[in-house]
Amino acid sequence: MIGSFREFRSLFLHQFASRRNHQKTELSLFSICQKEGESLKDYLLRFNTAALEVPSATQEVKASAFAQRLIDGDFFKSLAKKPITKFDVLLARAARYINMEDDQTSKREGRGEK
Repeated sequence: MIGSFREFRSLFLHQFASRRNHQKTELSLFSICQKEGESLKDYLLRFNTAALEVPSATQEVKASAFAQRLIDGDFFKSLAKKPITKFDVLLARAARYINMEDDQTSKREGRGEK
């Protein structure tokens, strides 16, 4: 039984404080990495979803966080040769590589490969 408002308040806060959504920071974007076997398209969608939760993230921070956690592939090599500092420019270049991945996947599926 609850004996006072102070006790009620304490129990209430203890029960529901863990369910509170915490504001994500720019640093949290650097923890999102492309998984082995994950397509560039899927990684980009997952990263963008997380980036929407960090309104303070600048174009530069988003571009840096995204690029640093890419697996070694054609797009990663492209960024290593010609780095991009603006996320919207990175998205435009990524779109070309996503189209290439989609074409390669379609070609493999047409030949019955996985």
